[in-house]
Amino acid sequence: MVLGPASQDGLLPETSPQVGSGSLGSSSPRSGACLTCRARHLKCNGQQPCPRCSSSKSECVYVASRRGRKDAGRPTSQSAPDVPPTPPNRLTMGSNTSIPAEPIAFDGHPNNVGRDQVPHRSLTELCLDAFYHHFHQAHPFVLPKRHFALVSESNREPLLAAMQWIGSFYLKVGIFRDVLLHEAYRLSNASDRSEDGFLIQALILLVIGLNGSGELERARAVLADAEMLAIQMSLNTNDYAACNGRGMPILEESWRRTWWDLFVVDSMVAGIHRATNFLLFDIPTDVALPCEEHYYFEGNIPQPVYLEDLEDSQFSGDEREFSSFAYRILCARILGKFIRLPPISGLDDENLPMIEALLTNWWLSLPKHKRDTYLEGGRFDEMMFQAHMIMHLVSILLRQQHSQLDLSLVQEINACAPHQSVPCQEAFNTHTTHTIQSANKISKMITSPIPLLSHTPFFGCVVSLSSRIHLSKWALYSTPQDEDEMREQIRLSMGALREMAKVWKAAEQSAEQVNRVAQRLYRAKKEQRILSQNFLDVPGSSIAVDDPILGETEAMDEAQDEHSMPEV
Repeated sequence: MVLGPASQDGLLPETSPQVGSGSLGSSSPRSGACLTCRARHLKCNGQQPCPRCSSSKSECVYVASRRGRKDAGRPTSQSAPDVPPTPPNRLTMGSNTSIPAEPIAFDGHPNNVGRDQVPHRSLTELCLDAFYHHFHQAHPFVLPKRHFALVSESNREPLLAAMQWIGSFYLKVGIFRDVLLHEAYRLSNASDRSEDGFLIQALILLVIGLNGSGELERARAVLADAEMLAIQMSLNTNDYAACNGRGMPILEESWRRTWWDLFVVDSMVAGIHRATNFLLFDIPTDVALPCEEHYYFEGNIPQPVYLEDLEDSQFSGDEREFSSFAYRILCARILGKFIRLPPISGLDDENLPMIEALLTNWWLSLPKHKRDTYLEGGRFDEMMFQAHMIMHLVSILLRQQHSQLDLSLVQEINACAPHQSVPCQEAFNTHTTHTIQSANKISKMITSPIPLLSHTPFFGCVVSLSSRIHLSKWALYSTPQDEDEMREQIRLSMGALREMAKVWKAAEQSAEQVNRVAQRLYRAKKEQRILSQNFLDVPGSSIAVDDPILGETEAMDEAQDEHSMPEV
C-alpha cells in the first residue's frame, strides 16, 4: 500500500508567515509594508491587518525584506531541519547524481543509510520520468523534458529535487520519498539559494505535493514563501519573462506559466480549504496568457495575448482563439471574486446573482470545442478539465448555503475543508437544484476515460466536496425512484477517492471519511425501512439483502493493499 509521506516532523519547520488578524492577538505596527501594499508601491502603516487590506478584505502578510541581505528571513544551518554535512562520497542530487558508496535497499528500510543519503541514480531518473509521465500535464509550467535537459545551471537543483519528489509518489520507493522531500526542502531553503523563477517552480511543486499529502499547514507556509518571492522578483510583470528568457521563447513561456499556475494554485488552496484568502488575486499583473499546451510541448510558441484581450473579446469583436489555460485562469478569477465577497446575507443579496452571472457568462463565452474536455484527435484537455472543475466548485460554494441540504449530516468529511454550519432552507429551491447539478457534473468528470491519477491532486478534494452533497441529498430526499442512482453516485465518488488514494494521502483521508458517513447513513435508512415495514406489518424479507455499499470499507482496504504501482 503506497501512501503519501508520513508526518515529516524534523524535515520541515513548523513556522509560517503571520497572516491576518485572525491569526494574531496583537495589532502592533511593524516596520516595512505588507505584501499587498508593497506590490502596489503604496504606503502601509504596519498594522496587522493594515487599513488597506482590512477595507479590501485582503490577506495581510508581513515578511522581512530580503533586499540587500541574502540570508535574511531564511532558516540558517542551525534552525533548518537536520541536514548533516554532505558526505564526500556522494554528490548532491541532480542530473549528475552518483551511486552512493553504501548499497540501498528499496523495500522501505534503508541499509545503514543516513537520512540525507540520496538514492541510486537510476531511481532519481525513474522519478523524473514519472514526474513527466504522470504529473506534468496537470500543472504544465516546468519546461518540457527535452528543453529542461538543456538548462544545466546549478540554480535548477531545487526544482530538479522537487520534480523527483513529486515523481516518487507514482512509484514504490518506500522511505526514500522522505529522503527526496528532505533534499528538495533543504535545497529550496538553503542560505545560498538563487531566488529566481526555477526556485518559484520548485516551491509550487512542494505546495501541490504537500497539499496532496494532507500536510496543509506546511503547504500554506511554502505557498506564502512562494508568493512573497514571486512579488519581490516581479514575476507578476510581463518584463520578468522578457528579461529572464535568455532569448528563448519557450523559457519566456515557462515563466508566464509559472506566474499563472501559482495564481491558480493559490485560488484552489483558498477556495477548497478556506484557510487562506487568495493573496495573489489582489496583486496587479500584466503577464501575458499561456498558449495552448501542444504549442508549449512542441516548443512552437505563438505571439502571446493578454488577459484584457480575453475579457474584452466579446465587445471588441476579437476572434482570436484563447488557450484552455487562459479559460482556467478566468475560472480562478471568478473564484477570487467569490472569496472577496462579504458573507451573502440571503437570497436577496445582490452579490448572489452577480457571481451566478459570471459563471453563466464564462460558460456561454466558451468556444464550442472548449465545452468538452477532449480535443481534435482524441487528446484530453486537462486545462479545460480543471477550468470546469473550478467552475463547479464555485457553484457549490455559492449555492450550498442557500439550499435545503443539511450538511451537518456529513460534517465529519473534513479532510479537505472544515465543516461550516449553515442554516438549511425550508423548501427544495433552485439553489438546491443547482448545488446537486454541480455535484453531479463533478461525478461525471470522474468517468472521463483517462487515469484519475493523471489529474491534479486538487481534484480529490473537489470529489470529496461533491460527495458531501450526494450524501446530504441521499439522507434527505432519496425516493424509491432515484435510490439506485444516488447510490451509484456515492459509489462513484468513493471509488475515485480510493483510486487517488493510491498516490495522495489527502484522498485516502477523504475516502475513509466518506465511507464512514455512507455506511452510517445506509444503516440508518435500513433501520428506518424496517421500522416502517413493521408498522405496516409487511414481511421484512424484501429488505434482508445488504446493500454492497456496506462493504466499501473492506473493499477500500483490499484495493489499497493490492496496490499495483510498479516496484522499483
